[in-house]
Amino acid sequence: MELARAYATFLADADAARVGFISAYAAPLGLACAPSHELAREGAVIMLQDAWSRFCRETVLVCAAGHVRTTGGSVIPRKFSSRTAALSALRATFTGQSKKAKDWEPKWFDATQAIDAAQRLAIPNFATVSAAIGSSPSPLGELRAVRNFFAHRGATAGVTARTVVGVASTFEVHDYLTAPQLGGALRFELWIDLLRAMARAGVR
Repeated sequence: MELARAYATFLADADAARVGFISAYAAPLGLACAPSHELAREGAVIMLQDAWSRFCRETVLVCAAGHVRTTGGSVIPRKFSSRTAALSALRATFTGQSKKAKDWEPKWFDATQAIDAAQRLAIPNFATVSAAIGSSPSPLGELRAVRNFFAHRGATAGVTARTVVGVASTFEVHDYLTAPQLGGALRFELWIDLLRAMARAGVR
């Protein structure tokens, strides 16, 4: 049930991010309230990446610990005694100059690092999880660039945003997020829909 719980939790978090973003987008943009609406949309972007990071962490570590059932009905055998034990085992795979600190964890929102962690732990359903996390099309590169732009506002974040999404001012980035896509959904909503599909595939 833990994989189903991880999936359900991500869906709830993603829906909360969607509601926060859409509520701010739909609100009247008077001069006095526009800044708060921008902050709400930016908060929703940060919230979405954090939710995806938690989902990837939970999925990989739950599968590593094992003794769980996927949403498709397959049983993953027990490998480690707990998620904590699996995380310790993951750190132990790094030796020599690559040795990690005792509190180190991968950047779970990064598909490459999450997949590497799953591979190092040799989770039984690695093919399924890695295919889902690393699937294409994926919004993860754009989400990360925009999230970092909002969170840091520095020159480096601006350069990355321009490289990845083609815009680098606050006004342009907000326009980018709210641009209607095929079917009428906003770009941010499309990101959520893609991540929901990736999460669903990852826990089957």
